[in-house]
Amino acid sequence: MLYPSRVSRQLEANVERFRTFAETERAAFHTFDGPLALLDSFDQAALIERLAVDDRPGALPSEEWQEATGLIVPFDTQFEHHRAARSWALDQIAGITTVAVDGSEIKPTKDYSLPIAAVQVGWFENPHRADVPYVKDATFEVVDPAELTAEAGDGFGIAEQRLALRRFQLEVEVLIARMTSLAEHGWPAQHPPVAFFDGSLIVSFTAVMLERLGDEYIQAICDLLRVSEDSGVPVVGYVDTSLAKDLATLLAVLGGLPRPQRMPDSRLLDNRMQWGDRTRALVCARADVLDRYLAHETSYAREICFTYLKTNQTAPPSRLDLPRWVIRAGLLDHVLDVVRSEVIVGNGYPYCLETADACAVLSALDRERFYRILQDFAVRHQLALRIVPKAASKRRRRV
Repeated sequence: MLYPSRVSRQLEANVERFRTFAETERAAFHTFDGPLALLDSFDQAALIERLAVDDRPGALPSEEWQEATGLIVPFDTQFEHHRAARSWALDQIAGITTVAVDGSEIKPTKDYSLPIAAVQVGWFENPHRADVPYVKDATFEVVDPAELTAEAGDGFGIAEQRLALRRFQLEVEVLIARMTSLAEHGWPAQHPPVAFFDGSLIVSFTAVMLERLGDEYIQAICDLLRVSEDSGVPVVGYVDTSLAKDLATLLAVLGGLPRPQRMPDSRLLDNRMQWGDRTRALVCARADVLDRYLAHETSYAREICFTYLKTNQTAPPSRLDLPRWVIRAGLLDHVLDVVRSEVIVGNGYPYCLETADACAVLSALDRERFYRILQDFAVRHQLALRIVPKAASKRRRRV
């Protein structure tokens, strides 16, 4: 139970700390004004030369900087009301297929004598054509108990890590399958489908994992990048609330400032962008796991670009990770108009990702149904599946 009066007293007691923190953040924010102005004056060659003093400058200019300069690319179309925005979005996305995936999982539990777990991945494929129906579907996979206990150490801790990995792999596998299928049918020139991946294409979290597990995440992303280019289907790694500091690191190198600790790019850009604006594409040159992005004798260490897109007037811009081939092929504006359209229809978040999440999500009730099915299965096949008394009591009371 929460005691509101005690919460209020604690907040009041710490008001000066909050004020000091906010003022420090504001001062740190303004230290980037000079480097941002400097950034806008450089073309690709000059910027690369200026950043050469650091082999991990956070970001590098993509091919888009060859013909134009300036970090912010304004969105010139203005809408009088949301109805006009929806009309624009539906016109832009007509006939262009979007596909998105998302996943959910049932974690292994000590309540049962067997390490039973499962993952479910849902997908939504929308051709945006009146004569072709959309597809909402899901795949469900029970994870092999032997796979969950494949690593030494804390059994359930490692089991949960391996389950999260399997969910990630299955999301990538489903998206690859859909992209490959779309490529078989073709599309009008310069209007390819767009695939949405819920999360960053740069799996920095693997830097603190067991190396074998981390390498499997990286392999999955490298496979996704390879299939995206081979199929010609751009993939967007969509991050709604990004804490990445790649642009801030570039600006620190450019301005001779300390590397930022608490200044995410999205906060740095927020007040400088209006709805629909984006940043010019940058190549991620982060100092973490990118050197391990190797697959089939191909390095993807400098093959992921990012841009920030203002998708909500009252929130910081979203980060979009994209394969570099999309910029080289001149498809960036096409992809961004598709993303803007999906965000308009989804009222601030891509509708296709929202729908994929609805397909994939497993509620508390779904989990209880899973365990009942599991118990019936164990009885039918005479499996020695035991449940601890405390868990059994909870389930009796909650069903």
